[in-house]
Amino acid sequence: MQTNHAKTRTTLLLSAALVLAGCTKHHPVSLAIGTQANKSDAQVVRLAEATKFEWDQVYLFDPYQDRTDICAMVKIPASDCTRQLGSGLQGDGEMSLAFMSRGRLVHYVRHLRGQGDFTPAPALERQPIAAKDAVFRVVRKSAQGLTLVLE
Repeated sequence: MQTNHAKTRTTLLLSAALVLAGCTKHHPVSLAIGTQANKSDAQVVRLAEATKFEWDQVYLFDPYQDRTDICAMVKIPASDCTRQLGSGLQGDGEMSLAFMSRGRLVHYVRHLRGQGDFTPAPALERQPIAAKDAVFRVVRKSAQGLTLVLE
C-alpha cells in the first residue's frame, strides 16, 4: 500500500509525463519536411511529398505573423479564425503553412523551424504557391541548421 507521499509523487510524475508528451508532439507534416530536409544527400524538399492530403496551393507565414492576417489571406471569417487555426501563440521557433484546395483551407500546420527553416517566407505577393512549384532548395548552415529556399 502506497503512502500519501508516494501517491503524491506518482501523481506528479504522471502529470509531468503527460505535459511533456503534449509538448513533444509535432505535426506529421512538419516531421515529414524535416525527414526530407535532413537526409544527408537532400538537395530539395517537395511539400507535395510531405503531405498525405489533397491540396493545390500553399501559403507560408513567418513566425509572429498576426493570426488575423493569416485568416484574411486564406479567406477564413474572423468569427471562425480561432477554431480553424487554434488560439495558442506562435513563437520564434515556429512558422505556419496553410494548405489550400480550390480556394479553401484544407490543412493548417504549425511548422517547427528546426525541421527546415522557410524564413524569411516568400513575399505575400508571390503567394500562394502552387503545389507543383512548392519545391525548396536545401541550404545547410552549420550552426543555424537548414534553410529551405523556394526554387
